[in-house]
Amino acid sequence: MASTPTQTENIEPEAGPGAAEDAASTAAEAAQSAAAEERLSKMARLREEGREPFSHVDLGERTDAAEILAAHNPEQLQHGEHPELRYTVAGRIAGVRGHGRKAFLDLRDRSGEIQLYAAADTLGDDAFERLLDLDVGDIVGVSGCLYVTQRGPLALSAHETTPRT
Repeated sequence: MASTPTQTENIEPEAGPGAAEDAASTAAEAAQSAAAEERLSKMARLREEGREPFSHVDLGERTDAAEILAAHNPEQLQHGEHPELRYTVAGRIAGVRGHGRKAFLDLRDRSGEIQLYAAADTLGDDAFERLLDLDVGDIVGVSGCLYVTQRGPLALSAHETTPRT
């Protein structure tokens, strides 16, 4: 005669070596989804404001970041703006550091990286806020003049910005 079990065991599978990887993958997918939602929301907001986020804009002649940095020695220039030395650059935002109504951004192009100095007083409040609304990885065109920071490195003082993505 066969015996029948009187109690059913609820056996949970043991967490194997892949369980942590699965959890990390799920968390990464959730973060990626949230980032995509935020970018779609920003795109919709730009369109509501009457600005096309992916419009073609000719920036004119651009200068590579490495060329600007190689052409000037900050030790031979005074601190501040140099309006006689104007440039246009374009590249990806690699970092943003806000300081009230001023900000420093790192812009990376095909040749290297240059620091951007942005001030609400120079750009205007709306353009300054739009610039700070960009995400790391977004592409932007910037026209302005050479700027020597208080700590000595060269930067480009942003006078006009053109978000590309």
